[in-house]
Amino acid sequence: MLKKLKNVAEIIFCILEKGNEEKKLLTPANLLENNQISYINKDYKFKKDQSVIIKKNDILLKRINPTYINFIEDISEDIYAGNNLIIIRAKEINAKYLAAILNINIEKFVKKSSVGAIIPSIGRKEIEEFNIEICSEKQQELLGEYWLKTIKKRKLELQKIELEKQKSIVIVENFINEIGGNKND
Repeated sequence: MLKKLKNVAEIIFCILEKGNEEKKLLTPANLLENNQISYINKDYKFKKDQSVIIKKNDILLKRINPTYINFIEDISEDIYAGNNLIIIRAKEINAKYLAAILNINIEKFVKKSSVGAIIPSIGRKEIEEFNIEICSEKQQELLGEYWLKTIKKRKLELQKIELEKQKSIVIVENFINEIGGNKND
């Protein structure tokens, strides 16, 4: 059975008003692939808006040039979503399942709905009308968990590659030092 996204989730387009209240702000530039966040800014340029506080199990989507989603598995208190982010909060569907479906389809969806645009973007009507295949609660739970575990596995694989790189640098540096040192220091 297909349902429109607007019927299974709350969709919040984040638009902040100018102001000077201190807050932690997550901007689209700080969302990385594989559910990673590079950092969270301190901000004084906008008013605090309770409707855009990021919560556990929120799905974040860049409004401009989206290629993946970010599923918020855990987050500290009172971090606000910045302009040009879309918060999707599952209501009548498993949040991880919804994140998996959106992540798998977002690039195709954006290309289809941004015909003629120089920079692909998502409008309210397009995202609200996005079709979601509804399966049993058990299937949603299994697929959502599987998707999240594959992302965690990719993150661990990337960490392993980075550690191997650091290890090889140390080995080479130690060898160079043993045979007479690095003459370029």
